Amino acid sequence: MPPVLGKAELAGPSPQEGAAPSCFLGGELVTEVQAIRKELLALATNGRIRCADALELARKLGVCPRRVGREADRLGIKITSCQLGCF
Repeated sequence: MPPVLGKAELAGPSPQEGAAPSCFLGGELVTEVQAIRKELLALATNGRIRCADALELARKLGVCPRRVGREADRLGIKITSCQLGCF
């Protein structure tokens, strides 16, 4: 029988205070937020991005779709043709 995990174990390690998660994008080390914003701006047309593209971006970057939606909101990018009602 697998061990039962509490909330702390499920959440994983907490990042150091002030440290932002980072990843490689095009060979460049960037923060997660920078990566999301850069990709959103590249994908957006007339301030809009399709839901399917936002979901694919979340999968590509390994982040929650809500994270992509939050950054789209902050950039003033509208998510259209929503498939699941996530955005």
